[in-house]
Amino acid sequence: MADELQVEVGRVREVPTCPDNIQVGLRDFDSRLRCVFNTRRSVWEVQEQLKSSGKWSHVFFWHDGPWNAPVYRPLPFTAEPLIARLREIDLQRSGTGLRQFNDLLEAEGAEKRARLTVAARAERAKKLEGYLQWMRRRLPTVLRRFELGGRPRLDAMQERQQALNDLSLRPRP
Repeated sequence: MADELQVEVGRVREVPTCPDNIQVGLRDFDSRLRCVFNTRRSVWEVQEQLKSSGKWSHVFFWHDGPWNAPVYRPLPFTAEPLIARLREIDLQRSGTGLRQFNDLLEAEGAEKRARLTVAARAERAKKLEGYLQWMRRRLPTVLRRFELGGRPRLDAMQERQQALNDLSLRPRP
């Protein structure tokens, strides 16, 4: 009888649940967001509730590795990294001119998300304008130094890289 009650521990797998502080942080940012564990890919997934049907739609996976071979990545201690990734995705989607994206931001509960996306758009435009001003002012000199070769060429490349870094258009090494 004792043999019949024995359970194989290694075969039973429980699906992890997202911590409450992350769920609350996502809902504060946009009330239609949630984080769940995707059992098929074994990674965390951020989902968004669709305005029209109320069904949950994929936004992004939280993982390491390439998109076609995701590797499990533990959730951060707060929702801020997830929100930062979501803001990047929102900015990319807004730049493509999707009409559905504007509907998404006008939905109830997405006020903070819409404000941050509009601010990010304005910041991106400001950085681009700064780079264009730098190009108008310095590009002839930089190109002339680049064509000389040798040390002036390296200085010209470094100056361009520094301008991009200063405007946060290129990640710092």
